[in-house]
Amino acid sequence: MPLDVQPSEPSLTTCPNCGVCLPATVKVCSSCGHRLDEPPSNADAQAFSWPHTPEGASRFDGDAIAILQFLPSGTCVSLPLARPIVLGYGEQPADDEDLLDLTEFNAAQRGVSYRHCRLQRHEAHLIITDLGSIAGTRLNNEVLPPHDERVVRHGDRLVMGTLHVIITFSVIQS
Repeated sequence: MPLDVQPSEPSLTTCPNCGVCLPATVKVCSSCGHRLDEPPSNADAQAFSWPHTPEGASRFDGDAIAILQFLPSGTCVSLPLARPIVLGYGEQPADDEDLLDLTEFNAAQRGVSYRHCRLQRHEAHLIITDLGSIAGTRLNNEVLPPHDERVVRHGDRLVMGTLHVIITFSVIQS
């Protein structure tokens, strides 16, 4: 069954300092360290420019979720990744995978393939694999060879065709 691309519970918020999407329960941005419970201040603001060099952690423990922020809209989608998830559009892939349908982001017009790439947990890491897409997959400006696995780090930039996504990690705290 295709996954709904609407933000899931808990609600998400955007860090006013760096623009990363985070669960609303988080008090400190895991990307830039900005305190989210303080009112915004122009003196504290740091410029966020694209592209940037991610230096985030690669550890993706069992209680972590991945948050995909689609650009330029800023729409965020949280993924618990209990099962592998194919990013693409159209019909549901194999029984052991879910589909994040990117039709809402004009996937076809942006060169995204039906089964473009896969995100999945492997031990304490998040892995991305290009599934032989036509327009290719880039992670931090590096072209991923088809069917090669790469570790995704917090803050990495993913480009599928011309669709840009920032991937961040977060832990839901109760």
